[in-house]
Amino acid sequence: ATGGMTSSVDDLASVYQDLFSSRGESSRLLSESSVRLLLRPLTRPTGAPEGIFFAQGVIVRYSNGTSASTEGGWPEAVEYCGGTMCSHTCIGMRGETVAAAFSNNAHAAFKNETVRAEWWGRADPATLESKGLLVRTDGHASKLRFRLLDMWTS
Repeated sequence: ATGGMTSSVDDLASVYQDLFSSRGESSRLLSESSVRLLLRPLTRPTGAPEGIFFAQGVIVRYSNGTSASTEGGWPEAVEYCGGTMCSHTCIGMRGETVAAAFSNNAHAAFKNETVRAEWWGRADPATLESKGLLVRTDGHASKLRFRLLDMWTS
């Protein structure tokens, strides 16, 4: 067995709709208080604009740089972007609208075949990236998700 998880964009959207619609009051997966704990801001990412915080496995955004203590503690948007070696997931929810994108674009691409042959499997990707020999990409899943949310909620 190889392990792992099989899912789809529809699965992710269903989970987000369940957890975060109606401010967590109608979730079938978790209690309202558990949903609110998931979304409680823990820390502000370095360099992030006002109103953006890390929560439990997601980023929460509050409008106009407000804090979690306003708007009943409910964020304007909930989002996540992340991935593994060859796939990337981005999902966001603003209001009742969910936008999600998967990409199985190459996570890392060597700048030329010589570098790939020489370094493949021998060096830490971060080291290669710092030397300008490696390009990482998410297949633009995050850009697509932001554009869909902007289109559907403006």
